[in-house]
Order: sequence, then C-alpha cells, then structure tokens
Amino acid sequence: MRRGVRRLLLIFLISAAGSAASPQAGASTPKSSGGPLVGTWSLISRREVMSDGASRVEPSLGETPLGLIIYDDQGHMAVQLMKRDRPSSPAPAPTRAGGPTDNSDTSSGYDAYFGTYTVDASSRTVTHHIEGALSPMDVGKSFTRHFELSGSTLTLWFDTTAADGSHVTRRLVWRRVA
Repeated sequence: MRRGVRRLLLIFLISAAGSAASPQAGASTPKSSGGPLVGTWSLISRREVMSDGASRVEPSLGETPLGLIIYDDQGHMAVQLMKRDRPSSPAPAPTRAGGPTDNSDTSSGYDAYFGTYTVDASSRTVTHHIEGALSPMDVGKSFTRHFELSGSTLTLWFDTTAADGSHVTRRLVWRRVA
C-alpha cells in the first residue's frame, strides 16, 4: 500500500514539475530553428560604427566587455553583458523616455534579458522576443539583429542611436564556447 502511495505521489510530482515548466497560455511557443546559432557564445567586442565608417568603443560596456549569449535548439535564448570595470555601487534604474526601442537598457554597466528567438535565414536575421529583462521597459519587445557566421565567430549587428544621439550600427562579435 505504501509503495502505491509513493508511486502515485512521485507521478504527481513529476506531472506538476512538467506543468510548471510548460509555457503559460499566451506565451510564445519556441521552435527549433536556430541551426548554426545553437550554442553558447562568449562576447569578444561590442563597438559602434558611425555613418562615415569609423568605429568606436560602445561606452556602456567599455573596451573589454564580458558577455554570454545562449541559443538552444528549442528556440530559447538568454544574454548577459557586463562592463568589466563596472561600478561597485548601484546606479539608478535606467530611464529611457522616447529613446531607441531596438536596443536593451544597460544599468550600472550590466544588461541581461531572456526569451525566445526566431531566425529568418533568407534575410540572415535573428529576432529576440523578450520575456524577461533587467530593464522592465524591455519586457515584451522584440529585437532583430543581422547575423553572420564565420567558423566559430558570430557577428550580430543592428542600427540604433548612440548615447550622443548619432545614428550608429552596433556590432557584437562572439566566439563559440560550446
């Protein structure tokens, strides 16, 4: 009798865990479409390219930023970016009134978000559908990035507005680590 109760309890717990892990009604349903993007990538650089072709360090993360981006084969993604020499005291929460909507906010030299992603192979773009983020203003947005793969190097880029108001193309170069 006790074994039967234990088995029933175990089956219930496994079912409950599976239900908790499944998407909620209305949540985006991921698809396995990442192909060669699937894996873990370490950030090498994040720079801004101006309209005249000149390149400069993107200031919110500095010259030698740290970062990881992960794409799984079920259509989930997560990214974390950090300024290597970020301040030890917290900064106020980001406030971006009317700023660019194609870029996530950085707070105290840190940025992070997760969600699902879709790939458009014909246009060589990946779109991040944000479900959770460091900045509440980013939740629910979708960020589209152009991508190029060359061996174990992934380059993502997108047009945006720099902190000084100029139009730039932000380029992130990643190296595959897994």
